[in-house]
Amino acid sequence: MGIFRRLFQSIMKGILSLHFIFSRRYFFKNNGLKPPKGPVLFLSNHQLNLDAVRLRIVNNRRIVFVAHDEVYRNWFFRFVAHSLADTVCRSNSKNNISYLKELFQAKKQGLSIGIYPEGGIAYFNQSLPIDISIAKLAKKLDIPIMLCNVHGGSFVSPRWSRHKSRNKVIYSYEKLIDVDTLRQMSVNDLYNTIMQYISFNDYDWQRDKMLKIRRKHPCANLEHAFCVCPQCKEVNSLSFYNDKIICNNCNNTFSMDNYGFLTGADGIDDLVKWNNLQQDILTKYLSTPRSKILLHDTNLEYLTTPIGTYFKNSTKSTADITLYYDRIEIMSENNTSSIPIQDIVNVYVEFKNTLQIHTNSNRYRFTSNDLPAYVWVAHINALISNLSIKK
Repeated sequence: MGIFRRLFQSIMKGILSLHFIFSRRYFFKNNGLKPPKGPVLFLSNHQLNLDAVRLRIVNNRRIVFVAHDEVYRNWFFRFVAHSLADTVCRSNSKNNISYLKELFQAKKQGLSIGIYPEGGIAYFNQSLPIDISIAKLAKKLDIPIMLCNVHGGSFVSPRWSRHKSRNKVIYSYEKLIDVDTLRQMSVNDLYNTIMQYISFNDYDWQRDKMLKIRRKHPCANLEHAFCVCPQCKEVNSLSFYNDKIICNNCNNTFSMDNYGFLTGADGIDDLVKWNNLQQDILTKYLSTPRSKILLHDTNLEYLTTPIGTYFKNSTKSTADITLYYDRIEIMSENNTSSIPIQDIVNVYVEFKNTLQIHTNSNRYRFTSNDLPAYVWVAHINALISNLSIKK
């Protein structure tokens, strides 16, 4: 690393450390644990974009973090990755393992390694699935492991909202696994231990802490995530406002209280439960083939690229997309194409409002400030689930 980059990192670390201390929002608990000298593997859940920077602040050591290649698409995140943190790039291609070579090289250089096994930030307030391969990699690295956790971050900047809140975020060390213990553990035992200490449901944590969440317009943008009434379970019956949600079928009114919990629905008091209910209802709702249009959005920024390549090399265009029972139709400036539902292998929301769809051969990206990206994800997952049941 160049001397000027190191100097810049030191200056920015000092500035961010002052922000960490004096903002009175970010707190660190070591729980009596201290990382040993030499390379250490830090594993943590992931809730905020600057989690890696804050983990570096509380550790007086260089940590090489694994970053998804999509991070480099956004200029701010690219700046953070290059200037405020040491990163290696992991691509979408399962065959590209070059980042693993860089991790082992970092270990040889005496550097620590930071990995967020979820691979991204959850759309709602609970952990994403974690693959057992993280335990296999940890065994191969053969260095001490510090398991960390973040709580409260999912309330600060929810993926579905354009509005941030001011509430406490707790970063903590949870468990240290030394090398001798690591070598005695099976891959399954190590995986279960990792899951035990880094998995989270922030609503469970919030029920215990009951910290106030100060957010202007608490219900704004929930239309990007939900289309099923949490009370009567009717699909496409909701009207959304900045501070409330009204069902046009059962006439119930819902809102978010000062602690981030949903009010007005029997037995559904948080967004995780609401999302689980919505997915079940949509799966049943879409179990019968429907010829009508399920979803339709227009004037989206559209990119497509083959699997294993980067969107930055693709040409942007504008497209309208329509979801049917068996396919997604794309009408772009250049041509009209379709994605059969049975060909979709992955679908998710990237950043706040970007819908990304993968087939075995291509990746597709659609972006708009008004795109209800997670509603699309929920519908597509329901259709995929019904296909798998029929098989």
